[in-house]
Amino acid sequence: MAAEKDRVAVEKDRVAADAAQAADAAQDADDASGEGHVRRMHLIYGGDCQGVGFRWNSQRVAVGLGLTGWVRNLDDGSTEVEIQGPDAKIGQFYTGVAKEYQRFNMSPVIKESVEVRPVSGETTYDIRF
Repeated sequence: MAAEKDRVAVEKDRVAADAAQAADAAQDADDASGEGHVRRMHLIYGGDCQGVGFRWNSQRVAVGLGLTGWVRNLDDGSTEVEIQGPDAKIGQFYTGVAKEYQRFNMSPVIKESVEVRPVSGETTYDIRF
């Protein structure tokens, strides 16, 4: 039991560090170019991301940052996200989602992250079913 708690604590720290690193990199890019160019990221979250309000929390974080995209659960237990906006805001999204789960004994983990073509005219962040 103690070993499992230690593993979870280490994983939470790793997720928080990854999110902070992504946010720092995005901020550096924005510092160099003003607001930063709009990009779209396709993400697959694993770990604790279904049955814990992940889709609604990610929507709240994204909308609060003015980002667009969508989120949906996959049959394999992971959650798929597409998020679009300026670099710094996407970095803040990573950090915001990680912070939502720091206080709980769970840690959604980004298993896959790929930049894809931005969607023109998108204005919302939707929960898909």
